[in-house]
Amino acid sequence: MCAQMAEADGILFSLRFPEGCYEFISPSVEALFGFSPRDFYANAATALRCVAPDWREQMRARMEDMARGDVAAEYSFQIIDRHGQLRWMRQRQILLSMAGGWRVVGVAQWLPAPPPDDPQPLPESRRRALDEGWSEQVVLRLNLQSRVMEYVSPGIERITGRPAADFYANPTPFLEVISPEWRGIISRWAQELAQGFLRPEYEYAVQHTSGQQRWVNQRGTIIRNAEGRPAVAQFVLFDVTERRGLEDALRESDQRLRLLSENLVDVIWAMDENLRWTYMSHSAEALLGLPVERLMARSLPEMFSHESLAGIDQALAHWRGQDKPEADAEPSWLGLELFDANGGLVPVEVLARPTFNAQGRISGYCGTARDARLNRHMERVETLLSRLAKSLLECEDLAQSQALASACAEAVTGARRVVAAHRDPDTGLLRTPEGPPPCAEPGALSLAVLHAGEEVGRLIAWGVPPEHAAEARQLLERVASLFALAVTRLRAEDSLRKNERMARKLLESMHEGVWAMDRDQRGIFANERLAAMLGYSVPELLALSPTDVLAPQHLQQALERMREHRLGLAASADCELRRKNGTLLPVRLNSSPILDESGGFEGLVCTAEDLSEHRLMERELRNNQARFEALYELSRFASSTEEQTAEFTLREALRLTGSTAGMLFFVTAPGDRLTFMASVGGANHHGADDAPPSFRVDDGSPWAQVCARAAPLIMNDARSLAGRLPPGHPLVERFLGAPALDDDRTAAVLGLTGKPCDYTPDDGLHVSLLLDGMWRIVRGRRDQVRIQASLREKEALLREVHHRVKNNLQVVSSLLDMAGRRLPDPDARRSMEEVRAKVLAISLVHAQLHGEGAAQAETGQGVDLERYVRALFRQLREIYSGNMELSVSVLLDGLALGLDQAAPLGLALNEILANAFKHGRKEGEAGRVRLRAWRDEDGDVRIEVRDQGPGLPPGFSPEHANSLGLKLMFGLVCTQLGGKLSLTSQPGGVCAHIRFRPNIAE
Repeated sequence: MCAQMAEADGILFSLRFPEGCYEFISPSVEALFGFSPRDFYANAATALRCVAPDWREQMRARMEDMARGDVAAEYSFQIIDRHGQLRWMRQRQILLSMAGGWRVVGVAQWLPAPPPDDPQPLPESRRRALDEGWSEQVVLRLNLQSRVMEYVSPGIERITGRPAADFYANPTPFLEVISPEWRGIISRWAQELAQGFLRPEYEYAVQHTSGQQRWVNQRGTIIRNAEGRPAVAQFVLFDVTERRGLEDALRESDQRLRLLSENLVDVIWAMDENLRWTYMSHSAEALLGLPVERLMARSLPEMFSHESLAGIDQALAHWRGQDKPEADAEPSWLGLELFDANGGLVPVEVLARPTFNAQGRISGYCGTARDARLNRHMERVETLLSRLAKSLLECEDLAQSQALASACAEAVTGARRVVAAHRDPDTGLLRTPEGPPPCAEPGALSLAVLHAGEEVGRLIAWGVPPEHAAEARQLLERVASLFALAVTRLRAEDSLRKNERMARKLLESMHEGVWAMDRDQRGIFANERLAAMLGYSVPELLALSPTDVLAPQHLQQALERMREHRLGLAASADCELRRKNGTLLPVRLNSSPILDESGGFEGLVCTAEDLSEHRLMERELRNNQARFEALYELSRFASSTEEQTAEFTLREALRLTGSTAGMLFFVTAPGDRLTFMASVGGANHHGADDAPPSFRVDDGSPWAQVCARAAPLIMNDARSLAGRLPPGHPLVERFLGAPALDDDRTAAVLGLTGKPCDYTPDDGLHVSLLLDGMWRIVRGRRDQVRIQASLREKEALLREVHHRVKNNLQVVSSLLDMAGRRLPDPDARRSMEEVRAKVLAISLVHAQLHGEGAAQAETGQGVDLERYVRALFRQLREIYSGNMELSVSVLLDGLALGLDQAAPLGLALNEILANAFKHGRKEGEAGRVRLRAWRDEDGDVRIEVRDQGPGLPPGFSPEHANSLGLKLMFGLVCTQLGGKLSLTSQPGGVCAHIRFRPNIAE
């Protein structure tokens, strides 16, 4: 009670030291100073801001004394209230000791008048000095008689922007700084002052030179003269621009709060500590359908349900059980139910908190109540939509998903019927479980179900009230989004199943084996191909780990590769896998890791390519390479002896088959014995005789059996032959024999032994091919020797024939010469000479082939054209006793013609040169014949013969002449040579041109 009385007259406070902070200050401080208790709690220096400037230094000194424990029992001072007025306060206080410090508790009361012990007024000089030291206030002294300022403190410049000297001339400058809208009012106030009427305070706006408008609060007093008339007015001006701004903001805030309270849907309420209603906003009437007065007259049991009362009791017990007030605590949330005018229950959400008095006791309760029916409805909607989302996520059937979406849409919208149709991706038509959807009636809601901009279905609702259509459409959109996800998921899963089936078929049809495992190396998939490759069934293979099928020598490498796979690296390697029967299968293993979205290792996929055929091909390729190298090296023995060739063949056969001993025999021409040619590993012979063995083809030895069979023989267990082998036969454990056939006859036999393992058909193939190549070389060399001997015989016989033909032709020439000399007629002798020249020309050809050209005769190069022409010219010159000269230019690089062309060409040239001797020179001059031969770009031989005679008679046509010589020339060149002959007459003589395609002598 004492605290309440003291708070009514003043301000209670409690300061704790040595911290120097407020423990408590009464709420009435806000009404006086405009600062809330919280401001004092946060900063104790806020109290100095409320003290008048003249008293601040003194009060700061008193606060320092309190911090040292020196407390004055009572003193008075001036403060500035929230309106800027100076007021007197008296403060009484006591010092209380406490653990760890002390506490100052007191009360500050405002005084209606200065205390009796108020100090005397300061001297004028001191007062003026203090006035000029103020920066936040302005002191004015106005002579009311002259209307002239007697004094203006410098602080006027901060408010108006003009110095104090500008205001001493007359009142006009002061009126200039007043805002225009206030100048008329200030003039009226000045008239009142002249009459001695002074208002308690004046508040108006002035204009700063910067253009800014500032508000001032003016308070003062009138000093009268001896006659009692107003003489001087003294004023103090305070800059209250910030306060006016705060007041304007506060008024605007109050207006907004009032509008908010009147229009707020939530119910604002308050009650005292006895749970009696003290305030309730008008929104409660709209919520419960009863007037506010009737509602406030109700008790809590009349307003709340039984369950709600239990929640209220728990909240009250919680608040009342607190040790100290929690004014800043968060409000409590309560879910309650109120009775409306019809007795029904209205769910509300209540935010409530207690209020505390100065002693920290609960003085009442306040809060808000909000209608929760919409929230409850939305909670129900959210629950239904959540169930729908979960059901659609678990649903695997499209028709069932449509039924679930339809039922949920009907429940949340209240529609009479809702149909969920999906659009068939193949036909593009809408489909429901019952078939095509019914036609939409007028007023029905139809909403497209979209996913990624594509329409995947449609929701159609009937029976929705028009006033709820907008809300129903929003709810349908949420159902549509869930239905779209379900349809898309089911389509994706269906597509995924199809792709999985196709992928499985693809994997099953692959030629390679496929094995997939998880991060723990447990099998999750294996195709039939891999199972068939290893001889397991698929379930058996999935139950195995990689270490169960890998060959032991590859396990360490596999562990290293697995560490690389876990880092996301793929690998490929050749290795061997163990089949179910224990055999090893060579494979090429390609491994790729399966990574999740973050790059973590999820598993491994391996493909195994069967390398069995590849290895066989490689082995065959190596064998072929070895055979090729052996045959190639063997081909270089074409000029070697048969013994050298046989020895090399045996060594290569040993290398190709891995044998350590062997023999090679040739079969004699009668075919009754095997003649030794080469051997390796002679230490295995029976006896110590170093003579090479020789066997009959019927002695029963393995070599003899090969010769008789005329086919390869493989004996991998030939120890049974030890007692039946002939004397001198080497010991045989394993034997491989192969024959070399000359037509159908066995020509050679090669036998090998000493191989650590069994011989194979491949070994027989190696030896057969090698031996066949050797025999072709041997047989080729033998055939070459026979052919060369036969050729030498034929060449000798041919030379003898040509020599005898040449001699016979020379005998005929001599007989013609003898017969010609006996003829008395010169023409007959000339004809005989011409015949003799033709015979000599043919004889000269044979002489060139196998007579005088011994080198050509031995090499068979034919007739050299240049040499033949020169010899023919000398021979004709002897016959015709002429002094003709011959110039020969042959550009044929040693062209030699065969007999079939040399003979007709020689007769044709004989006729041309004979005509040159007879007609190819002028009277009394020495003749000259130029012969030039060359080959043109087409390969034809061209021969040109020029003389220096008078030329052909005018009108003479060589082609149609009756001369036997010309007919002979044309016949020889055109018919036998297959060429062309032309005779042209020129001023320098006759030119004969022959062109034909040569048959070069070989």
